[in-house]
Amino acid sequence: RMATRVELYKRLSRAMDVLRSGFCGEISLDQLAAEACLSKYHFLRLFRIAYGLSPYQYIQHLRLEKARGLLANSFIPITDISTLLGFDNSQSFSRLFYQRMGIYPTQYRHRSK
Repeated sequence: RMATRVELYKRLSRAMDVLRSGFCGEISLDQLAAEACLSKYHFLRLFRIAYGLSPYQYIQHLRLEKARGLLANSFIPITDISTLLGFDNSQSFSRLFYQRMGIYPTQYRHRSK
């Protein structure tokens, strides 16, 4: 039914707002599912269907987009950027950045300037 779809979209949108506002910190699947008033398994399935990514993949996407902006427009050290964006260490940040962008953060910074 259309009403059910609209309600589920509203619930997912509330969880998406939480993701966007707190992507630099720790956000658990349980928190997101509770925000959407769904079980975590149902939430995860619906989130993937609606947005094409898992919540974790979406968080990584948001973090990398923020990192691209910081690398291009600031002189903040890469280790500080990785900490600021919630990565465990700068190596995991650099590895993920390379996997997704095909270039290391230091190289990206030099190309952007």
